[in-house]
Amino acid sequence: MDAIMISVTLTLTAITALYWGEVLSIRLPELDKRFDRKPFNCRPCFTFHISWVLALLSGLISSCAYLVFIGVFISFALFFITKFIDNKKITK
Repeated sequence: MDAIMISVTLTLTAITALYWGEVLSIRLPELDKRFDRKPFNCRPCFTFHISWVLALLSGLISSCAYLVFIGVFISFALFFITKFIDNKKITK
């Protein structure tokens, strides 16, 4: 049962971080010039920070240290995946 809870929590954390990283990395710099710097305007960086913070919060709430460690690992994986995708984009 713990494995199911951990996998569902990490999946929801990853999906939430990817969504909010995509949306907020564009919207926050439009709000104020102080947000027009890394990690706020960098989608992979912002996704990484949202992901590890959400993993830490869910680990603290559920009192599960494995959730935090696996969440940080998934945060790095999300960072490298989004960095790879952003490097493949062609901008003019």
